[in-house]
Amino acid sequence: MTLDTLATDLSEAERLAKETTSARLQGVLAREIALLRDEVEAAKAKATETAAAAAAAASAGAGSGPAGPTRKTVLRREFPSYSWDQTEKTLKFRASFPDGWACSEGSQDVSKADDDNVIVEFATDKGIITLRVENLQKPVEADKLQFKFKPGYVLVTVPKRTWGTWIELRNKDKATIDKKVDEAPDKTLMTMMKNLYDDGDDEMKRTISEAMRQSRMNPE
Repeated sequence: MTLDTLATDLSEAERLAKETTSARLQGVLAREIALLRDEVEAAKAKATETAAAAAAAASAGAGSGPAGPTRKTVLRREFPSYSWDQTEKTLKFRASFPDGWACSEGSQDVSKADDDNVIVEFATDKGIITLRVENLQKPVEADKLQFKFKPGYVLVTVPKRTWGTWIELRNKDKATIDKKVDEAPDKTLMTMMKNLYDDGDDEMKRTISEAMRQSRMNPE
């Protein structure tokens, strides 16, 4: 399963967990969300390792011939995760550095950021690590980013071009909501539960069956 597919499934599971009022179904979804988060992190790590190996192989091949220059490979990776919050005027991102990848003020490169994408590269002793938040819901002022470096993480403040509260961070999230705004929540939830049942182990199937039985007996 691709990283994009896993991320989409995780987003959908988290949305359904917020919508349902059944404690049993919330428990089932919480378990699935934890598994999906582990799979997303594993997929990100694998993608980073694959990219690094490919870069190293390309560099070795370029310098293997008689006239080939020796080039140092720059290891690149992205932050494995970040959290975000907002005020009326700004977006705030908190990104934790992996072990050994921390850096300090002046290491950031914002040349790839624009009104719709927050892309910041940080130079560290190990290589380049990137904070990438693309397809923002609304424009920001990318030329006014502010940074605070703390032990183990960095805080990035991004001014909004137009003040106000955002419903979602990215346009992709908004499109998903708009697409499903007329879809009955119960129908979406039942589809999700059916998929979990079909793909789950015996314990998952027993838990879902009991949750659905209780839901029918005690509708909320």
